[in-house]
Amino acid sequence: MIRHVSVEQLQVDVTEIVLGLRAEDEIVVTVSDEPVARIVPVRPGRWRMGRDIAHIFETPVDPTWQTELASQSDVLDDAVRDSWETQS
Repeated sequence: MIRHVSVEQLQVDVTEIVLGLRAEDEIVVTVSDEPVARIVPVRPGRWRMGRDIAHIFETPVDPTWQTELASQSDVLDDAVRDSWETQS
């Protein structure tokens, strides 16, 4: 169900409006009867199995990425450092 609520009404009844939001609801916030924002419930994340996302890790790396990144940064190097060690 879509419910239109003015920004003024939202300011007065924000707790009631937000707590009354159900999974299938949507609130459209209006200013001068013009829609300016939507409030929708948070949808729980869906767990994905490794086999379902394996294709992401099989994607070939852009061969120019490391060279391009290194050319744009004077901070990037391959040195391994102890981040807790104090620099002198």
